[in-house]
Amino acid sequence: MDVVLSKLNDVPYVSLQHQDYANINLHYLLLPVATAGVQPGYAYLDGYLLISLNIESIKQAIDTYNSKDKSFINNEKLQEINQGVPDKLTGLYFIDVGDSIQKIESLLSWVDQWNGNNNQRLSAAREGQEKVLEETKKQIENFTQELARAQENAAAAGKELESLKSQGLPLEEQLARVDELVKVKESAEASLINFQEREKDLMNIIDEYKTNLDEYAQAQSLMKTVVHPALEMMKLIRSVVIKQSSEEEVLETLFYLKMNTQETAK
Repeated sequence: MDVVLSKLNDVPYVSLQHQDYANINLHYLLLPVATAGVQPGYAYLDGYLLISLNIESIKQAIDTYNSKDKSFINNEKLQEINQGVPDKLTGLYFIDVGDSIQKIESLLSWVDQWNGNNNQRLSAAREGQEKVLEETKKQIENFTQELARAQENAAAAGKELESLKSQGLPLEEQLARVDELVKVKESAEASLINFQEREKDLMNIIDEYKTNLDEYAQAQSLMKTVVHPALEMMKLIRSVVIKQSSEEEVLETLFYLKMNTQETAK
């Protein structure tokens, strides 16, 4: 494991660290500030390999191992529902539903806050782009009119040039005027095309913002109509125990639920 993690030392701002905790050597990666709170690591405990995304979880496991009273087998809620352990137990699963719900609600609250901040940022960005789009549309209208005038002037100058030619009059001054009007027309046309392309880009950006905001609204609706009501219903359950045992090639699974009283559920 050391060999695997040590290879990450070559990654910028990442280094392998070691720490002694309760006479156990912890190994973990020190990551950049941007990923604060995440310290992947591992430790060996009485022949078992402990791996976690955070060394605090490994420390908690060590504390639990060293303090038997912290073991889940002594958990009060487990004792309430425990109906004895079969002789040939192959699996024991215990879920403290109330504690799990608190953690889920805490996570959902954080997600809610993050989404809310992100929603505000997207809304503000969308409003900003919509203002730019309105200004761009005004520019398109202005250059459309300017191009139309330039085309009319250039066409009129061209007809006047043909008239001078037919009369055998000097053309230098009129040629210069025609050339100038053509440049004005080309400039207006280029500006119009530029603003039209900008309009398309802005509309795509605004549509993307709208899609993201719609997805956020759908997620919020799902949270309010499905997730939170489901969590409220789960609060009726105090704890869950699943036991698996095997005897004479027969696998038996026992499922226990401990329900909260109405007062406790509140």
